[in-house]
Amino acid sequence: MTSQDQVQKHMQAFNRHDADAWAADYAEDAVLYDPQYEEPKRGREAVRKDISDFFSAFPDMQFETRNIMEGGDGAAIQGTGTGTQTGAMEGPQGTLPATNRRVQIEFAAFVRLNPAGLIAEERRYYDMAGMMTQLGVMPTPEARAG
Repeated sequence: MTSQDQVQKHMQAFNRHDADAWAADYAEDAVLYDPQYEEPKRGREAVRKDISDFFSAFPDMQFETRNIMEGGDGAAIQGTGTGTQTGAMEGPQGTLPATNRRVQIEFAAFVRLNPAGLIAEERRYYDMAGMMTQLGVMPTPEARAG
């Protein structure tokens, strides 16, 4: 399976909200970097908990992949996630109660696969401030300027 096939399978698990299938794509000792966390998540079970918590916060979140680029032992993914935060979400400042607000988040991730084709390392990049603004937690740039 190519890394592009692996990424597409992975994103299908995301859009089904299948936390077990999502986590199964990671190596047991995988490392996940995300701007939401001060420290990386380590291990398949930490990845499973992370995505389960995310699906609880955004039960209708869907991800549309725009680009997948392969290179060496990994891939880069670009896309957009859209969903409504109807559950509590852990964030850099603690727990954010449900806002019932819809977000649209531009997203990029870089994954490195091990020889078995499992994700050994993932680095996610997205606009955390933009997401918090859409959720109503941070003021808009216009409100800050006025």
